[in-house]
Amino acid sequence: MFLKRLVIKAELLIRFCGFVCVLLFASFACANKNDSSGTVKLYGDVPVGKVGEVTLTIDIASAHTAGNTAKPALVIIHGGAWRRGSKESKRKSIKGYATKGFVGAALMYRFAPDYTFPAQVEDVKAAIRFLKANAATYGIDPNRIIVLGTSAGAHLAAMLAVTGNNDPFATHGLWESENASIFAAVLLAGPLAEFEHPSYRNNQSLTMFLGAKPSDAPELAAAAMPITYVDETDSPMFIAHGDADTVVNVQASRVFASALAKEQVKYEYRELAGAGHAIAKTHPDIYKQALRFIKQLIAEANKKQAGK
Repeated sequence: MFLKRLVIKAELLIRFCGFVCVLLFASFACANKNDSSGTVKLYGDVPVGKVGEVTLTIDIASAHTAGNTAKPALVIIHGGAWRRGSKESKRKSIKGYATKGFVGAALMYRFAPDYTFPAQVEDVKAAIRFLKANAATYGIDPNRIIVLGTSAGAHLAAMLAVTGNNDPFATHGLWESENASIFAAVLLAGPLAEFEHPSYRNNQSLTMFLGAKPSDAPELAAAAMPITYVDETDSPMFIAHGDADTVVNVQASRVFASALAKEQVKYEYRELAGAGHAIAKTHPDIYKQALRFIKQLIAEANKKQAGK
């Protein structure tokens, strides 16, 4: 009798362990691709298109359900000196934004030195066009797409903001029926101007990105600088920079903000005393300030639209 009970218990334990393993495997599989956390669904590695041998993908987090009003999209462009980083590192952030009234997204782009400028700009523009073309699928308002970038990601976000209405970077033809204009941009510690500044003289990352030293290719450097394209049609921008940044000199954001003011582009500039390059980590409150700026813009646009 004792032996029989022992055998029954062992069989029950094996079945229970097998059931748990199945659950764990199912959870892991969902987390890899389409992960639903509460009411937010994460669409991982959604194909944007293929450029040569590289398949561009995007992660999208949405709480959208059929019948819901389309929401603004907040798209994160990761930093990493144009040559490293990952959209996967932003999945927690975009899922968080999806609980705050946005559709969150994080995109990928090709890296230097294998791919030099303007490849990265072309890739982020392709991602924006993809989101517009597939806005209904993910519950996105295509007229309310905001991009947020830090460091090199801020540079790419700025390029979207200043070239959306006059696009010189649309060469690989992905989703070309759409435009890459955006509603607004958040730029944190970005190299936005003055690539000729002494602090960039021996900057290996910038040289890899351009494919040449800025001093050896001034026209190329100018073409890669967001400030080159500033005009009155640019999207509104929230800019923040630490005045003790030793990676990207704060002068870049100062000069860029001045150019926006001259062209009467709507912007907000925050200079953080004593802050270094990693302001997103050392001053997380900057995100709250940026979101306040963005939500005010959305409210103004909605009011204007309702008054038509």
